[in-house]
Amino acid sequence: MKPYWKVKGNQIGLIHVAKNDLMSKGVLTEESYRDCLKNFGDGAKHANELNQAQMDALLQHFKDCGWVYIPKVRGKAPRGGKEQRNKDVHLEAIRTALGALGKDWAYAKGIAVQMGYPQELEWCSAEQLHLVQIALIYQERREAGNPPQPRPETIAKRRRQAKKRSTCGDACATGDAKAQELGDFPF
Repeated sequence: MKPYWKVKGNQIGLIHVAKNDLMSKGVLTEESYRDCLKNFGDGAKHANELNQAQMDALLQHFKDCGWVYIPKVRGKAPRGGKEQRNKDVHLEAIRTALGALGKDWAYAKGIAVQMGYPQELEWCSAEQLHLVQIALIYQERREAGNPPQPRPETIAKRRRQAKKRSTCGDACATGDAKAQELGDFPF
């Protein structure tokens, strides 16, 4: 009998995985597992006391009982994973928007170039494609007579900036310290 350190370590793990799987399905109990170890391992009490041939036979028995070995998927994710899926979604939305506008792909490419992105839409990132998609949606709304409205917080911010520019006026440009001391500024 080979000592446990001479046997493939992953097979001991497979035996335990198979045991737990079959126990969860109700096919195997703790007593029947111990009986299997005794029968296949010539009186062995633990899985690490089995040699290679006995482990193979025990795993085959578990497979016959209904256990299916599903190896873990290892390695790198396939190229073009989530990023590529996002790009495909945006390209499909761009295609739909172009169809609604009655324009061809050159129009979307022109928008991308005007925004400072690569000339080909396939070369753009998912975020860049998303912004091209938004531009097409805005154009679609403009042509439908329903231009996009700015968000309320944007309007409030613009009003504050305009008020700041108008009240500051010449005093800020000339550096009038007296006007600043008097508190003529709303900020």
